[in-house]
Amino acid sequence: MSTHFYDEEFSTQTVIPSGNQLHSPVQRGTSMAVPKRKHSNSRTGKRRSHDALTPKQLTFCPKCSGALPTHVICPTCGYYMGRTVVESDEAGS
Repeated sequence: MSTHFYDEEFSTQTVIPSGNQLHSPVQRGTSMAVPKRKHSNSRTGKRRSHDALTPKQLTFCPKCSGALPTHVICPTCGYYMGRTVVESDEAGS
């Protein structure tokens, strides 16, 4: 007989779960969160109301009339905020 006190506590007997233990998450492994009820179309629409994409805000360069996003130096002529900021090849033409 072993004198170690753990030998009696961890025996090799098979333990059969009973009742509520059969369906507990611990017995099945990992469980996922599942919604209890279906979300209505109204609730889904409310959630998606802010998901719409908005088009880019475009302005036209006053010097070369090219369309470009706001607060961006014009790539063709280098014009921004009423002055030429970047010298380009087409600026002299």
